[in-house]
Amino acid sequence: MYNTRVRAIASDVNAGVCSAERVARETLERISAYDAIQPEAWISQVPAERVLETAKRVDERIAAGESLPLAGVAVAIKDNIDVAGLDTTAACPAFSYRPTASAHVVERLVAAGAIVVGKTNLDQFATGLVGTRSPYGSPGCVYNREYISGGSSSGSAVVVAAGVVPLALGSDTAGSGRVPAAFNNLVGWKPTRGRWSSRGLVPACRTLDCITTLTSDVEDAALVDSVVTDFDRTDPYARRMPSSPPVIGSHFRFGIPHSSQLHDLPPQDAALFSAAVLRMQAAGGAAVEVDVSPLLEAAGLLYGGPWVAERTAALEALLDSQPAAIHPVVRAIVQAGKGISAALLMASIQSTMRTLISAGSGNAAYRYSAVDMVSTLNRQLYATTSPEKYATFYFALYDEDTHALTYTNAGHLAPILLRGQSFQLLDSTGTVVGAFPIARYEEKTIELEAGDVLVAYTDGIVEPENVYGEQFGEERLQDLLIKYQRTESAELIARAMEAVVQWTGAGELQDDMTMVVARRI
Repeated sequence: MYNTRVRAIASDVNAGVCSAERVARETLERISAYDAIQPEAWISQVPAERVLETAKRVDERIAAGESLPLAGVAVAIKDNIDVAGLDTTAACPAFSYRPTASAHVVERLVAAGAIVVGKTNLDQFATGLVGTRSPYGSPGCVYNREYISGGSSSGSAVVVAAGVVPLALGSDTAGSGRVPAAFNNLVGWKPTRGRWSSRGLVPACRTLDCITTLTSDVEDAALVDSVVTDFDRTDPYARRMPSSPPVIGSHFRFGIPHSSQLHDLPPQDAALFSAAVLRMQAAGGAAVEVDVSPLLEAAGLLYGGPWVAERTAALEALLDSQPAAIHPVVRAIVQAGKGISAALLMASIQSTMRTLISAGSGNAAYRYSAVDMVSTLNRQLYATTSPEKYATFYFALYDEDTHALTYTNAGHLAPILLRGQSFQLLDSTGTVVGAFPIARYEEKTIELEAGDVLVAYTDGIVEPENVYGEQFGEERLQDLLIKYQRTESAELIARAMEAVVQWTGAGELQDDMTMVVARRI
C-alpha cells in the first residue's frame, strides 16, 4: 500500500517516483475494502473509470513540466460541498441537487492536482456533533465502532482515519470538523472565517460556516491551507489575509479557563488537559487564566438565538413543503428558529457589513462607498432570506481627516444633525434592504463642524401615542434635541426617553426605542 500522507504522495508523484494513476488504483482498492466494514462513510462515490481518467490527466500535467502541490492526492468531499457532476444531498435525499460547478475550495484542490473520489456522510444539514442523524447510516469511530464517529463531518473523519484517503474536506460551524477529527485521532483544521471561500457550501449558519480539512497531521493541513487560501470576490464573507501573518515567537502567552470553570472535567480529562498545558509551557508559553463564560454564552446562541434563525432560513422552503423529509432532531432544531426572523436579519446585517469592511482593510486602493456597501448588503439579504423578510437600514462613513460624513438611506428614519439652534435631516432616497434583488440608493456627503451633534433613532421613539391617539412625533423630538443638545450624550438620550414615557403615560419604555448620539469634537 502506498504512503497515505498528503505531502509524501504529492512529493513522489511530482518527482516521478510514483504515478498518480497508481495512487488512484490503490485508493480505489482501499475504498472497496473498507466498504465491507463501514459503507455508511460514503453517500456517493466517483466511478472508478472517472477517477483513473483524472489521475492520468495529472500524470500528463507532471510530464509536461508542471509542479502540482497536491499531485495525485485522493480527496473525499463532505456531501454539503458542491462537486460538479455529483449530487449534493446534505444527507437529505429530498434536498438533493446536481451542481454544474464545484465549490471554490474544490476547484483549487483539483487545480493543484488532487483527485476527488467521492462524497461523504454527515449529520443532516451539518446539524449535530454525533454523526448519527443521517438516512444514509451512522458510521462509527474507526477505533471502536460501538462509539460514535462524531459529527457532523462523520464520513470525512472515518475515511481519513481508516487510511482510505489522506485528505477529506469537512465543514465546521461550531465543531463539526474538529469534533469528529478529535474522536478519530486526526487534525481538524478550521481556518479563520473568510480565509477560505465558502462558495458552494450548503449553509447551516452562513455567518459562521467554514469549509475545513481532516488530515493525519498538521503539516498536511498546512499544505492544503497554502493551496486553498484565496480571496474569493464572489463570496460575501471573504476577507483579505495580511501579507505578513503574525508569527509566534519563542516566548508567548496562551489562555486557559479559570480553574473554577474546569471543575466539571472528569479526572482523566483533567489530567489530559494539564498535560497539554505543560507541553505548551515547555514550548515557551506562559499560561494566562481567562474568564470563558462569555464564550460559553455565545455558544448557547447556536441553538437559542439568531444562529438558529440562520439555520431556519437556509431550510425554510423544505421545512414548509416537506417537513417529514428532515430528520426529526434536525427538524426540531430548525423549527425553533421560526420566531426569531428579526434576530436573523440583524445577524446577517452585522456579519455582512463586517465582511465588506474587512475586505478593504489593508488595501490602499480600496475606497469605501456607502452605496456600494448597502447595495451589496441588499443583494446578500435578498439571496439568504425569504421574500417577506426585509429591514430598514441607514449607513454612514466618517472620514476623520476631512470630517466628511458620507451616508445613504434604505428606508430608515433620517438622522438629525444639530448645528447650533438649527437642525438638518440627513436623508437620501433608497428602498429597504432585502426586499428586491436590485435596488437603487443615493449617496450624499456633508462636512461636519466642531460641535455638531448627530442623532439617529428608531421609529419606537416618535410613533408612541398618548391617550388621545396622538404620536410623540418628529417635530417634538427635534425641539427636545435642540433644547438639550449641549448636555452629555447619555443625558440627552435619557431626556428623550423620559419625554416619550411621559407622553404615553405608560410608565416604562416601549419596544424598539433606540437612540444613538455622535458628536464632532
